[in-house]
Amino acid sequence: CVLDNRRLIGVISLHDLILLQGVNLISFVTEIERKKTIGGLAELITNIDKVIKVLFNEGASPMVIRKLTSEFVDRILCRLFSSLKCSSCCLMGLGELGRMEQSWLLPLKLCLIYKGDFSINQFREVFKKSGFTAHKDSVFLNSVEKLNIHFKKWLENKEVDKICAFLDRRRIGGEERIFKEIEAIAFPKDQILSLLYEHISKINLPLGFVRDQVLLTSGDFAKGLNLTEISEMVVHGVRFLSFLKEIRETNTFDRLDVLREKKILSEEKVTEFKEIYNFLNHFRIKLEAEWLDPGIFSNQEKILLEDCLRSLKKFKDFLAKAY
Repeated sequence: CVLDNRRLIGVISLHDLILLQGVNLISFVTEIERKKTIGGLAELITNIDKVIKVLFNEGASPMVIRKLTSEFVDRILCRLFSSLKCSSCCLMGLGELGRMEQSWLLPLKLCLIYKGDFSINQFREVFKKSGFTAHKDSVFLNSVEKLNIHFKKWLENKEVDKICAFLDRRRIGGEERIFKEIEAIAFPKDQILSLLYEHISKINLPLGFVRDQVLLTSGDFAKGLNLTEISEMVVHGVRFLSFLKEIRETNTFDRLDVLREKKILSEEKVTEFKEIYNFLNHFRIKLEAEWLDPGIFSNQEKILLEDCLRSLKKFKDFLAKAY
């Protein structure tokens, strides 16, 4: 509130603060549609980081930031995709992008299925010129049948990271018909569940802190805390339950909401897991790092982190019973 002699004369909004720092979210989104060249879109991509920092500094939650980042990436990808004039293609986001939880620091996990006369090299060239980086697990194939073969190989080789990313798939652009063909594939549920659970059971959550060291379950100490692995415990656990109960949503919070509606998780637990996920990702965005020195945390933050670890250990036990 802006006061003059105790009289209200105006209000400073979040929008005003964003304008003050030279970043306008609305104009940023409309600029994506206005850019006519790949070079112009590449300039916008370099500015997304500024938008994220403004949002973070003004108190936006990590999930809101990640959804906005994913939305920006989606819009730019659609612009790039439309310039290729592919008559029969489907572009999907996998992993974080598929869940609408893209972290700007990470490369994009993509799946492109194309049919007919289409140059995949042209797509790679346009993608590279835009400034994006494709993750090594991205998949570019010329038929749905080949995708099914790839998935079977992932299962045989127990390539759990690729399987998890694919289970978070979401159509970004192209033909919905091709996406429906993929959705119609009968993936082996029991085999996938077994692999997902095996992966979750191997996540070794630390016990807590002793001064500025991390106490592991083995009794040993570590100098760094792997925030990525801890926050991924929420993602993996929620994905496991969603696949088990055949829930179609991909976003972690949306999946949690459906799990609550189906009475698989209580209202209290859903709220707790959302808070844990936001709390852990707050540090990942703030410090732009996956491994962190425990010495940077205050005593209060360490207490909260230990509470998170206890809750996630209970979640692992719950998943064991559900399985």
